Amino acid sequence: MIEVKDLRIDLGSFVVEDISLTVEEGTCHVIIGPTGSGKTLILESMIGFREFDTGAVFVDDKEISELPVEKRGVSYVPQDLAIFPHLTVKENIMYSLNVNKIKEQKRYQFVMELADKLGITHLLNRAAKNLSGGEEQRVALVRALAVGNNFLLLDEPFSALHEGMKKDLWLLLKEIQAEYNLTILMITHDLEEAFFLGDQLSLMINGKIHQSGNKKCIYQRPATIEVANFFGIKNLFSTRVLEVQSKKLIVESDELATKLELPYLEKDKNKLTRENKVQVGIRAEEVMILKNKSERPDRDNLLTGEVINIFEKGAYNTVLVEPRDSKQQIEVSIPNHAFQQLEIERDKQVIVSLKSKSLFYILD
Repeated sequence: MIEVKDLRIDLGSFVVEDISLTVEEGTCHVIIGPTGSGKTLILESMIGFREFDTGAVFVDDKEISELPVEKRGVSYVPQDLAIFPHLTVKENIMYSLNVNKIKEQKRYQFVMELADKLGITHLLNRAAKNLSGGEEQRVALVRALAVGNNFLLLDEPFSALHEGMKKDLWLLLKEIQAEYNLTILMITHDLEEAFFLGDQLSLMINGKIHQSGNKKCIYQRPATIEVANFFGIKNLFSTRVLEVQSKKLIVESDELATKLELPYLEKDKNKLTRENKVQVGIRAEEVMILKNKSERPDRDNLLTGEVINIFEKGAYNTVLVEPRDSKQQIEVSIPNHAFQQLEIERDKQVIVSLKSKSLFYILD
């Protein structure tokens, strides 16, 4: 297990503060956030390349904050990979063993097993300067794991690769994580990568973690407007509370010129008093366009509106709908097969369902 407690890094004009997170054994925890949010500073501090002002780092309940880099029991792959171009692939991989004065035959066999697992055995005698981007990534992973650490820090390791190669390496990383019981803390700004690789997520913006926890919970319920904006959620509506019932919240949106019903968390019940302001949101893929009201009588929060624009995006289409008596557009994401069945076109009147169970709220 890796633990970071109350970490603070003060750079004068920029501060990383109140950073606390736990990476359970055998899991991958991803810190995600925009460029410049301070993600790399955290990894550099944990590995010992940068001093931090306050806080502590623990590995298996042992504090490592004051230990030399080579004694921390944690491996690190920086964003630039730090492959030595003047060495061969094998010399790059063995570098960490030589630095740590590891000579055992078993460790050498383990490294060769790793090289085979990552598909670089045939590259061992090649000059590192002649490697492709994907080959460099594999070499960097083998080198990081060569000394036998089960704790791995990854700094945007796949950011320079094209989509196909990225996804191949995502699968490979999950395989070796499971086989060698690796505990991984990784940073990225790529949403798909974060949700594919991460078991837990922490979303970091401007030096602070805005939300942390199970990736499904974060996906379904962004905690702040900043988190929702980072996720690219456009359907955010200002509302005020009208009624708090036993199982549902009723709010009114002037922007949409309608009332909405949605579930609420019991812990928030006392904060949801009448006339309180809340932001209500829904992901574009959770919005439905119906052929007619009678087709799906179980659907709630129905609005009638006009199709303003349509954008084709590969396997799905983005449709912008403007509800009647409103200037607030609703973004709808529809798979191609469903889009064709609905016969959607610009200026057409449609019925939109904002599914109650898919709505989330953010307290102002």
